[in-house]
Amino acid sequence: MSFSGTVPSAAPDKPRRARFSPARITVLAVAVAVLAGIAISAGPLFGPARHDAEAGGTTPSGHTSAPAPGHSPTTSPKGSPSASRSASGSPDPTRSAASKHPKPRHPSPKKPSPSAPRPGHKSKPPGHTTSLTARQWIASSDSFGPARVNSSIDGHPLTIQGASYPQGLGAHADSQLLYDLGGSCSALTVDVGLDDEVGANGSVVFQIYRDTTLVADSGLMTVDQPAKRLTADLAGGSQLRLVVNDGGNGNDSDHADWGDPQLTCR
Repeated sequence: MSFSGTVPSAAPDKPRRARFSPARITVLAVAVAVLAGIAISAGPLFGPARHDAEAGGTTPSGHTSAPAPGHSPTTSPKGSPSASRSASGSPDPTRSAASKHPKPRHPSPKKPSPSAPRPGHKSKPPGHTTSLTARQWIASSDSFGPARVNSSIDGHPLTIQGASYPQGLGAHADSQLLYDLGGSCSALTVDVGLDDEVGANGSVVFQIYRDTTLVADSGLMTVDQPAKRLTADLAGGSQLRLVVNDGGNGNDSDHADWGDPQLTCR
């Protein structure tokens, strides 16, 4: 079968319009720039939320997250109000008590008193007192008979006007007893008088010498007088000498007693 006539030709193509015009491209660029600016400015808004989540705070959704490893919910800078609070948020009673009750200060050692002995200072040892009868004299002289220890010249208990002396020396005028001190003694105390065993004629004088220095003298004593206490300073003396002299009327009945002689030495 054949066709005659003229076949119509296709219509010529119209020129295509561009999909993105310059104006549209400009609008899109502005939109992209705006969206990018929003994203950049929105970043810091979500930063604290992430930090709070890591620190165990509350997320924007209201859920509490666990603290990140190495972070303690109770850790706070020194001196901040939360430093004395426990994990539950309440005040820590132990720290509060410690802050209310500071540690007591230890008192400083007291200084030694002025009267206390200084270190290295040697004080003099105290003196001790003993009966002179415990010592033996080194020399003696007498005109009637030798002196006796702890008894009268006649061998009776030492008695002066009714007062008895268990310890002492019984002598007779005129007599002397010499003792060695060696410079170590300081004093002698003794009661002196005529023994009750004699009659009315007795009278004597008692004297004490430190070396050659007279340090005590009783004066004249008779049978009707009570005992007299003598104290002699012997400090620094090498020898002690006890002397009984006649009272001036002869030595008849001159029985002289040295009652309870106490010698102080160091």
